Amino acid sequence: MTPTESYRIPVQGMSCQHCVARVKAAVEGLAGTRVEAVSIGEVSVALDPQRTSRQEVLAAIRSAGYSAE
Repeated sequence: MTPTESYRIPVQGMSCQHCVARVKAAVEGLAGTRVEAVSIGEVSVALDPQRTSRQEVLAAIRSAGYSAE
C-alpha cells in the first residue's frame, strides 16, 4: 500500500485501552489504510484514496460504537 493522504481524526466516546484497540481494529480492517497512531480521543490514519475514503474510515469508527467527524 502506498498511502497518499493522512488524517488525524478526533474520536468521541473513547475512555480506555479497550476503546483504543476497538478503533484500531475497525480502521485496520479497511483495505488501503494504515493506522499510524491511536490514543484515547484520536486516531491518525494514512490511506490510499483509490482504495478507501475518509468517509469509509469515519463509518468504520462509528460502526465500532464511537463518534467521529
